[in-house]
Amino acid sequence: MLGLQLPTEPRWVDIVEKNIEEILVDHAYCEQKAASTAISFIIGFPEKTELVQAMINHYPFSLYNNFTIPSASPTLGT
Repeated sequence: MLGLQLPTEPRWVDIVEKNIEEILVDHAYCEQKAASTAISFIIGFPEKTELVQAMINHYPFSLYNNFTIPSASPTLGT
């Protein structure tokens, strides 16, 4: 159903069933941290256009999936 490469350990399923809210909250914090780190990289290293583009397009449901970073941007004041 989920396309997992290995079968899920039954003990893990029992743990999840008993602690689903805690696991989902923890997962949400992990996703938030990953997004925050990605934004920090994008802001901190805008000249790394390939990396920034890959990070923007990483998530398949991203609103920015078709966003493209220009390869050359004009310099201010020239």
